[in-house]
Amino acid sequence: MYTGALQKISKGERQAAEKSLEAARKQVQDLVFRLNSTNLAVVLPEELLFEIFRHLIALGHQKTPVDKLTGLTVVADKNADVYDWTVVTHVCKRWRYVALGNPALWTRLRAAKFAYARMSLARSRNMLLDVEGEFPKNVPASVSSAWRAVFKQSRRIRSLKFDYAYAEPSETAVWLDDIRPEFPELKTLFVRLDPDEAWELPWMFRKLQENPALETLRAYELSFACARKLFSS
Repeated sequence: MYTGALQKISKGERQAAEKSLEAARKQVQDLVFRLNSTNLAVVLPEELLFEIFRHLIALGHQKTPVDKLTGLTVVADKNADVYDWTVVTHVCKRWRYVALGNPALWTRLRAAKFAYARMSLARSRNMLLDVEGEFPKNVPASVSSAWRAVFKQSRRIRSLKFDYAYAEPSETAVWLDDIRPEFPELKTLFVRLDPDEAWELPWMFRKLQENPALETLRAYELSFACARKLFSS
């Protein structure tokens, strides 16, 4: 860090210095690219890189905790458990190209922050989604905006896993009381309800009972009568 006396330079000298700096940066980038091109990990076939990234994502699933009392899988504790693998997009241009070019890598989504939800929704394109998240008693704005974005594309959700404790309308989540998303592709539902509340599905999921297509249901604090309505057979 420079701590000497302030030096004055003319506009032309500044422009020349900035031009030299940009040329130096370009030279450094070219040298880094040349060195990377000799690295086996960088030149692996795209199909192999895709499989490596897919297995890296699977490691994130293993981080998802399990409730010791019920044996139920619960939602990831933090975004990092779902999105840690995306560090590969910052390794080099080719890894980023492969990762961004395969929407199947982006189908797992945690509805906790709008930026992450929007990223997954966009990069997964039109593929079916595996969504997880929480509805705490007081839903903060970040969680509310994430779920709002997800529910706008609820027809793409194939699996949904959530903890639900939402009790009283808040300024950031009052819309939850009016929304009735449709889930025509939903096959798997994991739900944990607040034991102090009613043992019924939240209103936003009642359409599941009108056209049940579930194949797998794992529920905690959900009444048997309600669960029966979620299956077509």
